[in-house]
Amino acid sequence: RLYSGYTANYWKPDPRLYLYAANAMGYDVEDCIAIDDALVGVRAALDAGMIVVHLNRFPDAEETPEGAIMISSMYQLPTVIENLAHARAQDQRQAVHGR
Repeated sequence: RLYSGYTANYWKPDPRLYLYAANAMGYDVEDCIAIDDALVGVRAALDAGMIVVHLNRFPDAEETPEGAIMISSMYQLPTVIENLAHARAQDQRQAVHGR
């Protein structure tokens, strides 16, 4: 499903756009990954409390905000998502085993 400012009646940089989409899909924001190539969207998603991947095609000219994961090509995205899923699974195992 596609969510936009037109759907939610919230516009970047308002983090409620991302909160609306997460809620509409039935997910907690901390369980969502936002992928954006615009700094305004990256900051909005960070403010919403999501995991954020910044598609930064010009890393020499544009700084990725703290807390976001920077990629310079969409080809990198599957590896990032795999790493995030692995880290999440490891965190869950540690929580179950009380470590």
